[in-house]
Amino acid sequence: SAAVTSSHALRINPENTEKLLDLAQIHQRLGDLQRANGNYREALLDYDKCLEIRCGIYPGGYDRKVADCHFSVGATCLLLAAEGGDKSKP
Repeated sequence: SAAVTSSHALRINPENTEKLLDLAQIHQRLGDLQRANGNYREALLDYDKCLEIRCGIYPGGYDRKVADCHFSVGATCLLLAAEGGDKSKP
């Protein structure tokens, strides 16, 4: 999983933290674009990847960036449910 890979990379080289945070931000923005285009399932996949990376960096998930991503997941699930889609099957 990406979280394990992220944690492993941090143990080997702490300078990777900035690069991993940049990668997480890219996934966050890709998810935002997918959601804006109505591709809710694809957006959820990007948000999940973002969360895997960020939660691997911030133990316990106590960071605003993690909370922002959780908010995006929730908002996207609401949009998907309103559309009649099954949010449990990305």
